[in-house]
Amino acid sequence: MNTRMLNRTKTMPIRWHLERIMEERRWTNRALGKEIGKHENSISRLKKHKNMPQITGDLLASLCRVLEVEPGDLLEYVPEEE
Repeated sequence: MNTRMLNRTKTMPIRWHLERIMEERRWTNRALGKEIGKHENSISRLKKHKNMPQITGDLLASLCRVLEVEPGDLLEYVPEEE
């Protein structure tokens, strides 16, 4: 595939469900931040995203460990309609 074709390819959104999962499990920004070593404001910013934010694998693993979920619980691939 050439570069021009890659540049025309639309990105497929990956939905981010951190806010819903935190609500279901009754986690506060402060409590989750303390468990994973992040400030509560950082957690608040992460929750605001509807599509997956740019995060490290380590952060994703920490969120999964503390929230007791799998990556697929936090992330949902939604193909774009043509």
